Amino acid sequence: MSVDEGGQGVRWHRLPSLDVAAVLRLSDFPAAGTGDCSVHDRPWFSCQGGYADADTALVTLHNSYDEAKVFMFGEDIWEEHSHWLADVASR
Repeated sequence: MSVDEGGQGVRWHRLPSLDVAAVLRLSDFPAAGTGDCSVHDRPWFSCQGGYADADTALVTLHNSYDEAKVFMFGEDIWEEHSHWLADVASR
C-alpha cells in the first residue's frame, strides 16, 4: 500500500512485481464537509492503515491542521482523522 506525495490517492501493489492492483482517490469519498466526511474540511490520505484481511484494507483520512481555527475555537474544533474500510478486490 502506498500514498502519493500529495495524499490524494492510495495504491495497492502486487508483490513482488509492485504492479498497481487497485487505486482509491479522494474523489471516491463523499465531498468534504458532507455525509460521512462531515468531519473533514481538506482531507488527505496518510500512510497509516493496513489490511484487515486479504481483500479489505483500513484507510485513514486526515485533516490539515488549522492553527487559526484551533486558536479561535479551541482544540475540540479540530477532527484529526477518520478510518474507512476499502474493498481492495473491487477497486
